[in-house]
Amino acid sequence: MKLVTEQIQYLRKRRQELLELIGAYTDYCSTRESAGVEKIGWAHYPDNQYDIRNSNHKTELDTIERTLHDSDFQTERNFEMIDIGTAFYVDFGDGDVERTMIVDANEPIATPLMFVSSDSDFGKAVLGKKEGEEVSYKVAATGRTLHVSIKSIDQIQENYLHFIREKNYSKRICHPVQAELKRLKEEDPVEYRRRQSVSQSQEELLKEELSHLRGKNVRRCNEIIKTLEESPVLPAPVGEQIQVGSHVEIMLMDGETPSTYRFELINKAVSTELEGDYVERITILGNAVYGRKEGDIFYVRRKNLPSIKGKVLQVINQDVKRRVR
Repeated sequence: MKLVTEQIQYLRKRRQELLELIGAYTDYCSTRESAGVEKIGWAHYPDNQYDIRNSNHKTELDTIERTLHDSDFQTERNFEMIDIGTAFYVDFGDGDVERTMIVDANEPIATPLMFVSSDSDFGKAVLGKKEGEEVSYKVAATGRTLHVSIKSIDQIQENYLHFIREKNYSKRICHPVQAELKRLKEEDPVEYRRRQSVSQSQEELLKEELSHLRGKNVRRCNEIIKTLEESPVLPAPVGEQIQVGSHVEIMLMDGETPSTYRFELINKAVSTELEGDYVERITILGNAVYGRKEGDIFYVRRKNLPSIKGKVLQVINQDVKRRVR
């Protein structure tokens, strides 16, 4: 099975929600036991009944972990014709044009994302089709024949999620940081090495990728092992300032409507970091927010383009990741 980045993002976020819920319930039970309350199999925590003996949450978590481990990650998009991970606009004959995306078959991955499975009647009919084509297909469940028109294929890169490392490093790093790193490499090797460090969540991604690729890609596995050996893992950040490993919420005033973004700041991507979840310190935005505090105003200065004004809304400097093994 192949997962597109939008699915991977959903699964990772859902996994984190489940880990926090199970962890909180485990803490709740420990508190009850410490208080001398008889251990029970269920409790109302926080608002919903949670059955520890037959937990749907634990079953869902196991399914997500297995799916992320066993599936291949789709790293390329086909913009010439409809394929796995291609977004396109379709008219089902009622004049309303909808944006949809074909994903590889298998539940429960597709349903929460409102995507179309490749093994559905519709998915089978449109795979391989190009912009402007019209398609007729029969719905097996009802016997009804539907006619759809492929209006266009979405080729705007910004409308998709990507792995950060799909973009060349030289195109991601901004000139001020590039010059600074070059100077540090010559004058301050200790600080230069620190700038190669990874956050705790990046270490988890590297280990997850290593487990995922064992026996499939020896070269990449060796690269990951080398990174884990040579890149220091930073402790969870503390204090008020944005640091590597900080979880940040910002607002950018680009255009008439401000946009809000939430991400973790990292030095640079080393594994399967997704755009939208992570921002590299080496980029223009990462360089602009590093060291800022909640409420600070900053400017993203772009070459030959107007600067973008931003504001730091929230900085979370603590280990917000919980793991249940």
